[in-house]
Amino acid sequence: MADAFLQTTSRFIADHQMIRHQETVVVAVSGGVDSLALLHVLSDLSQQLQFHLQIAHYNHGLRPNATNEAYFVAQQARELSLPLIVEQMRAPALLDFNFSSMEANLRQMRYQFLNRVAGQVNADKIALGHQADDQAETILLKLLRGAGGSGLGGILPVRNDRYIRPLLCHSRSEIESYLNRRGMIACHDESNTDLRFLRNKVRHQLIPDLKQNYNPQIRSILNRTADLLQTDEDFIQQQTRQAVEECQIALHRYDRQKFLDHHVAIQRRILRYAYADIVGQTVDLYFAHVASMLDLLHSHRPNTELSLPHQVQFHRAYDQFSFTPVPDPPKRFELQLQIVDLTQLPSGIITSQIFDRSDEPMPNGKTEAIFDLDQIQLPLWIRTRRNGDRFYPFGMTGSKKIKDFLIDQKVTKNRRDSVPILIDSSQHILWIIGYRTSQIGQITDTTRRVLKIQYAPYCSDSSTEDSASD
Repeated sequence: MADAFLQTTSRFIADHQMIRHQETVVVAVSGGVDSLALLHVLSDLSQQLQFHLQIAHYNHGLRPNATNEAYFVAQQARELSLPLIVEQMRAPALLDFNFSSMEANLRQMRYQFLNRVAGQVNADKIALGHQADDQAETILLKLLRGAGGSGLGGILPVRNDRYIRPLLCHSRSEIESYLNRRGMIACHDESNTDLRFLRNKVRHQLIPDLKQNYNPQIRSILNRTADLLQTDEDFIQQQTRQAVEECQIALHRYDRQKFLDHHVAIQRRILRYAYADIVGQTVDLYFAHVASMLDLLHSHRPNTELSLPHQVQFHRAYDQFSFTPVPDPPKRFELQLQIVDLTQLPSGIITSQIFDRSDEPMPNGKTEAIFDLDQIQLPLWIRTRRNGDRFYPFGMTGSKKIKDFLIDQKVTKNRRDSVPILIDSSQHILWIIGYRTSQIGQITDTTRRVLKIQYAPYCSDSSTEDSASD
């Protein structure tokens, strides 16, 4: 009976807390078997569960029957007295796509449309027509492409507390029987038999072969496997979130040693979790990316980096690691220091003053420095480093390359070219601002006039005291 179908669906919705009281649900309706059943089931349950429905139909315009399907969905909306939003995609957007990528692109466009509709009507949930057979197909697809536990868990009944799949508890044959009992005929989507799509090959070739020659219960076994993996994955994700909290030092920055204390299964998930925290998903983060990050974290190289998909950079800096969007290349600059005035740098503000020598304590050489004004060549300039730059660090014997000095100070590679440097007109380096002064121009017993310079970094600049933490 149709009532049994509704009861099973209602229990499934309740078990997974899919829809709350008075929520608005956008239901994606293509006009095919699954979406038509989904629409009518939710319409029947909307009064009982007290929620509101909004129909959304995305017309790709790629098939001869696309216009008829849009009319069919509009007719269903009128009969059920439900609001409908239709959008048609401009076909030229897909002309350059091959069939290996077209399915993913169409899926992305549909989701973008559904999210636009949800925002327009202030909806809480988006209902999709995936069912148990889709689940079995998805697991095989994930297995063929290579996936971990979360991927092999297949389609989630609820994702991100937004996307819901009320028909995931039913097989395709059960859904077809439900529609037959109600005397409804869905639209036929000829693309569902197009074997240029990998999912269709799995549906029409691989699963029938597995069913006939290996196990007649292959679909139910795959669905049971998905359910077990989802349960296990839910527990492991809880452990991962706790591990992330233990390892996290600051936003997108983590303690390497605490990370290494965890089992490798948790380590992999921490890396995926941290990446997703920036990008929003891990679809393009493959096993090879995760393995490369693990190699760098276990290696003896203290300062390494790796480029990841979606313009994200992975950095290991000694006993910390971080994920950051790829920064723009540092802008090189050269500015004349305005003595007894203010000089604005990209990273902060420089102020200076001149006074007669006194016995005041020596500044720290990081955010403050003093020089013998009569021993340096004016005018003074502030610039970024150049290849081959060397200076004579105060308190050390001999000269040192600035690059090597910054490495010793644990300044990460991507920040070294933005460190400001004070030079005189003879190109003598007087001060690596934020770190250390040079021996040139230092105060002596014969000093009469003192130039005092102060550096106030902007809040976002971390090139001073805390450089080792990067």
